[in-house]
Amino acid sequence: MAWPTAWVLLLLRALPEPGGVVLPTMSAVAALVVVGRLRRAVYANHHYRFTTSRWCRAVGTLLVIGWMLKSMLGA
Repeated sequence: MAWPTAWVLLLLRALPEPGGVVLPTMSAVAALVVVGRLRRAVYANHHYRFTTSRWCRAVGTLLVIGWMLKSMLGA
């Protein structure tokens, strides 16, 4: 997912200020490439699903603990 983002950042630096229709078109193409790569990573790679679920569980637990502390302190 880093390469399509780098493409858009390079376009932002290389094109003049108005940019015309090139920047939105290339941004849309980059977004489609990202979606395709993400879909391939999730559905074709079982290690990705395992790692994602493990980290989402850890981050979700921290978010719930933070939310509970915030609600208990009345902030």
